[in-house]
Amino acid sequence: MRALVKAGPGPGMVVRDVPRPSCGSTDVLIRVHHAGVCGTDLHIWEWDSWASNRLKPPVVVGHEFAGEIVELGREAESAELLAVGDLVTAEGHIVCGHCLQCRLGDAHLCQRTSIIGVDRDGAFADFIVSYLNRNGRWASPKYVAGESYGTTRGAAIAHSLFTNKGTELNGLILISSALNFQTIGQDHDALVFRPGNDLPFMVFLPTYAATAWFHGRLSPKLQRRELRDLLDEVEEFAIGPYWSALARGDALEDTERKRVMAKLAAYTGLSADYIDRYNLRIHIHRFCKELMRDQRRTVGRLDSRFTGIDRIAAGENLENDPAHDQIGGPFTATLNDYLRVELGFENDSFYETLSMKVNESWDYEEFKGHYVDTSEQLRDVVSRSQRLEVFVASGYYDLATPHFATDYTISHLGLDESLRKNIRVEYYEAGHMMYLQLQSLLALAGHLRGFIEDTSS
Repeated sequence: MRALVKAGPGPGMVVRDVPRPSCGSTDVLIRVHHAGVCGTDLHIWEWDSWASNRLKPPVVVGHEFAGEIVELGREAESAELLAVGDLVTAEGHIVCGHCLQCRLGDAHLCQRTSIIGVDRDGAFADFIVSYLNRNGRWASPKYVAGESYGTTRGAAIAHSLFTNKGTELNGLILISSALNFQTIGQDHDALVFRPGNDLPFMVFLPTYAATAWFHGRLSPKLQRRELRDLLDEVEEFAIGPYWSALARGDALEDTERKRVMAKLAAYTGLSADYIDRYNLRIHIHRFCKELMRDQRRTVGRLDSRFTGIDRIAAGENLENDPAHDQIGGPFTATLNDYLRVELGFENDSFYETLSMKVNESWDYEEFKGHYVDTSEQLRDVVSRSQRLEVFVASGYYDLATPHFATDYTISHLGLDESLRKNIRVEYYEAGHMMYLQLQSLLALAGHLRGFIEDTSS
């Protein structure tokens, strides 16, 4: 089952699969329907002095909850106070019942108190199929959709549902995919791709070319080409001569180096001298800073059609992502208006559309020592189900999860030839959130309707 877990010391929590709790002789197993967040949970999230002195992670958090009894231990059942199916809420503090304070009726002073979600696993967990149970939707078509980091989890969820719950999806929808972090991963302190991993340089190149084409930075001959036609040529160069040159490293002959360098300059709009100084390896943030430096402009990472103005035109890295800066305000306003006006949700809390504090607190425990990669889980569930179909949407101007990185990942799944048709890919002349561009929004909506119509029967 899925649970919110305090995995270790430090701020934040993680959602992960945990074993279904066993029911001891005096226990009651409850399927949680609703859970609340209280001050204790916030202390645990922040990992303040109280939490660090009290908790011994890992522990499932949450002690304010209501739910349905699904199993009774032998002694609990014999008490005849509760029955399977009862809707209950629970006291989150479990006392010993034997000490002086408990015998005097002052159980709240019990020194052996065990708090659910603090000293033992708590209630922020559910059976992932509970919605299907409660709403009688087992016969309905089932889909999981994820965007960006949501695709990383989406593939894992589809696999977990199939292997652990016997629940088969009709379709998995992946928008701006990040399945294999080897294709996109970078050192977040140095803001460069990790040394020794040349793969991102190759798979990012077509998006560099698309960006340069959009901003008119290529030669007149290349600018006259249709974008898809140009990308076909760039992708062949990337996976062929460029990938080969990167693989040769210092053994690359000078003649071939100059040939590759000239092609890179032609396709990226950067100077051959600049490319030479960076040893044929163009980092994303350097590209975004360099492409339009002569105009004192930067280009966006989430959507490279957007341009920004840094305080200083010099330097290697963006001061901010202009795409995020220009779409963040409308996103925040739209979401808050929907929540507070249309839905009538009343809460003074600030809604963060993107929280790096949360991002940085994620604990990829099962991927320690290697790149995060859920593509194998995708391959496994597609191969075993043989009916699951996958829809993949990629934007040509996405420098966060480039379309060619996604293509590379899919072509390296190792699927049987008979199952490759189960994955369909569509491309859009937009960025990470391709639906920001009206034409791409309409195209995406049409593609998704068609996908669901094809897979819902």
